[in-house]
Amino acid sequence: MTVLNRDQSINQRDVFAASGLAKTLLLVVAIRAVVFVAGALANYNTIPPRQPADFPPLLWTAWDGQHYVYILQNGYPADVSHPAFYKIAFFPGYPLAGRVLATVMPPHIALVAISNACSLIGFAFFYMWVLELAGRRTAVIGVLILATSASAVFFCAALTEGPFFMFVSVTLWLIQRKRLYAAAVVCALATFTRPTGAALAGTLGMHALLHGPGPTWTRRFVHSFLIGLIASAGGFAYWGFLTTRFHDPKVFTKAEDHWQTLDSARVERGKQTGEPERYSKQFFIDRLSKPQAWNYGIAAIVLILTLAGFVIPGPVPKVLFLLPLAIFIMTALPNHGLRVSSVVRYESASIPLFCAIGWWLSKLRRSGVVLVLLVLQMSLQVYYAVMFCRWIWVG
Repeated sequence: MTVLNRDQSINQRDVFAASGLAKTLLLVVAIRAVVFVAGALANYNTIPPRQPADFPPLLWTAWDGQHYVYILQNGYPADVSHPAFYKIAFFPGYPLAGRVLATVMPPHIALVAISNACSLIGFAFFYMWVLELAGRRTAVIGVLILATSASAVFFCAALTEGPFFMFVSVTLWLIQRKRLYAAAVVCALATFTRPTGAALAGTLGMHALLHGPGPTWTRRFVHSFLIGLIASAGGFAYWGFLTTRFHDPKVFTKAEDHWQTLDSARVERGKQTGEPERYSKQFFIDRLSKPQAWNYGIAAIVLILTLAGFVIPGPVPKVLFLLPLAIFIMTALPNHGLRVSSVVRYESASIPLFCAIGWWLSKLRRSGVVLVLLVLQMSLQVYYAVMFCRWIWVG
């Protein structure tokens, strides 16, 4: 992979090409601040009706954030009969980091602070990775496309999107510099933070097999196996912890069954209240009227662009598109596709895809098209910020 130096050909009138790392990060900070404040104002001096009565009424700790706050404060249950047993489905990397910061601030604020700080670090490494891979204009456009996208709204929240995005960015930056074992160590932190870390570990292992060190396939296979093993260490460590505590290697799947039980209960309540039968035509029509309806169209675009990345020439190594594809599959397949609307949230870390989008858009002669796209994306993200902080599910 060669570093593309385009500084000599940069048109200084081009707002994208003329922006360096510092200017781009200032733009990102401004964008994130607008989204964060929009969410904060959404429930200022109010308690949304779906917010638990005993939960801190702080803006960005809705939905899964409450589970991470619980784990930070109480740890994991020690028995399968515990009412909060199902919380073991949430990996420990994020709440452990929050516990350190919670020594100097309230736990829920600590988690929000970590998520936002990690996302900014992630944007910095994302920029540096794309800069070396495809040049400055692509780096700026790619960063701004992600920063304004609907996916990025979750970087503000007490969720693992921010930390995971950071780990992916650092991992790909290290891959670009051919430091694959260092990338594997960072990836291990990702697999300790959320299940989709497995997608990153698999992508890294495959990259090592195709492009890693070693003059023969045998040596490459050995290197890729070791790199994949290190990259997966975080997930294996958590699995080992759960197996030891509950004396059951399949205990994690039992916790995940909790969500299936909740879904079945919702189906039964729906039948009693006259809601459309699941998977009927009216059922899908009704889902299009939900606040996250845009997510279905975005998910389709993500899949199309991911598949296009495998065949359309560009600066991103083809193997790296395994990351968005694996994340899509891990999100869309469970529960018969009912979680497709969450693809937008999980794909927030698919920076090879955003790099490719930045590359394709950088070919446009007029910046106005890109600016219009950024404004449209930003409008949707602010809308999602307001909905999320009012405990209305958007992904």
